[in-house]
Amino acid sequence: MSLSDWIRSFWHFVSVPGCVHCKKKLSRDEEVFCPSCYSRYRNAKLRNCAQCSEILSRCTCVNDYLDTHLVHRLIKVIRYVSSLQDVPQNRLIFSLKRENREDVARFCAAELADAIRAKVENYKDFVLTYVPRRPKAKRKYGVDQAQILAEHLSALLGIPAVCALRSLAKAPQKKLSATARRKNASFMPRYGVNLSGKRVFLVDDIVTTGASMGSAAFVLRGMGAKEIVGVCFAIAYKDPYVPFEKPAYKK
Repeated sequence: MSLSDWIRSFWHFVSVPGCVHCKKKLSRDEEVFCPSCYSRYRNAKLRNCAQCSEILSRCTCVNDYLDTHLVHRLIKVIRYVSSLQDVPQNRLIFSLKRENREDVARFCAAELADAIRAKVENYKDFVLTYVPRRPKAKRKYGVDQAQILAEHLSALLGIPAVCALRSLAKAPQKKLSATARRKNASFMPRYGVNLSGKRVFLVDDIVTTGASMGSAAFVLRGMGAKEIVGVCFAIAYKDPYVPFEKPAYKK
């Protein structure tokens, strides 16, 4: 091996991250997932919505809470299954929240952009904003995953992204009950942002009960937004995972 080949191999080893799920070293032309884990991820994407029977990335159904809080359509890609640890989509969400990997953010945003183009014909008429992360969590992990998704989506879709909201949440939503989540999810508008008469994509990484997105939507409506479409990479609020079992037929 020549010196230049050795240097390139060494640089690849130290700079290219492993598969986000199994940690296997990725080749130069692979990103986020190794082929095996990517296949598992693609299979998970084929699950259907329990309400409309479309696959999730072609579905805009919302839960009742969001529907009563001004978000009547929700674009999503995949289902987050908290009861299952060894699934690629869960590890992808974890990485997006905590590891600040640029390739993961690009991957998730590209998946969302595809879903938006498929279901919102007039997406060019929208502006993007996001559900901001709790300030303490942003300081701890050094990243606001919803903001990063919104910025990547802005570039992919060719529409503007604005920072419209400030989070007032005091505690992590993950540790709270559904009722407590709704009390904790609190936002205020940022000074000088004008959404009067605008259609808005409201971006978050994951929707669990809808408390954060619903609360944020109320504030955006008060800022003049005339339509709010939710956008999240994953949902966890409906149709809990049930392993498929073959029925037992008796003769």
